Formats: sequence, C-alpha cells, structure tokens
Amino acid sequence: MKCTCCEYEVAQNTASCPQCGYPITGDTETQRQFLYRKLVGMKTEADDSLELVGKAKYVMYIVAVLTAISALRLILGAHGDLLWLSVGIVYALIAGALAFLGFRVEKNPMTNIIIGFVLTFLSIGGGLIGWISLLAMIFCLYSAVVYQRKQKQAAAIQAKLETLK
Repeated sequence: MKCTCCEYEVAQNTASCPQCGYPITGDTETQRQFLYRKLVGMKTEADDSLELVGKAKYVMYIVAVLTAISALRLILGAHGDLLWLSVGIVYALIAGALAFLGFRVEKNPMTNIIIGFVLTFLSIGGGLIGWISLLAMIFCLYSAVVYQRKQKQAAAIQAKLETLK
C-alpha cells in the first residue's frame, strides 16, 4: 500500500510512513494535525524561497546594468558603423527589458525569469560581461524553480488536508 501523504510504498501493518511520518493508522484528527503542521512548514519554505526570488530581482538589475554597459560600449565604439550601432541599441532595449522584468519578477517569477534568461542569452555577445550575466541568470532561474516547487508541494498538502475535512 502507499502512504496517502507522500505516495511512498509502506507495509500493510505500518503505523506511520517511514518516509514522511504520516500517521497511517491514526484517527482523522491526528492525520489532519500532521498535515496542518506539514502545510505550515511547507508554506514557510515557500516564503523563504520567495525571498530567494526577491534576491534574484537584484541579480536581474545587475544583469541589466551589465547589459547597459555593453550597449554603451557598442554604441560608442560603433564609429558610424550602422550594424554595431544597431546591436548596441538592441542591447540597450534588452537592458531596459531586464530592469522591467526585475521590477515585476515577484509577481510571476518563473515566466519573468525565463524571459530574462532568454534576453540575457541573446545579449551575451561572447564577452566576459555576457557570460557573467548568463551565470547570474542561472541563479535566478534556480530560485524560481525552487519557489514554484515549494508552492506546488504546499498546494498538494492543502488539497490532502481538504479531503480529510
């Protein structure tokens, strides 16, 4: 049989799940209290991971500044070459978009960070600033994945808690 909390395979005569500690043979109130405590813990972890996304916002600002520096270098170094001037303008637009996404990252972390990652990838240009920016955006992407996973786990526990009421 499987634990109703974590889906871990448990023996028939087991009183509680060896994986998560869910009281399999306990009464409904004991099971509800266990799930409630687990839900509170999971929501706390989700809030902590949202703080990590908040730090990712500052990383996105830094990436925007680094991209703006690259844009300025390209524009000033174009010396009338329309191709490099155009690339510099595109980099400046990407820098503005990254700053905007950083401002809104906590509202929809995964989408905004993926867009920021793609924009950063488009603007790496082979230089050191671009590669540093790309590595920084990987941190942002990681923080969004952690946040989304914690939110999903909390929602699953909430749903299991609702079935016991």
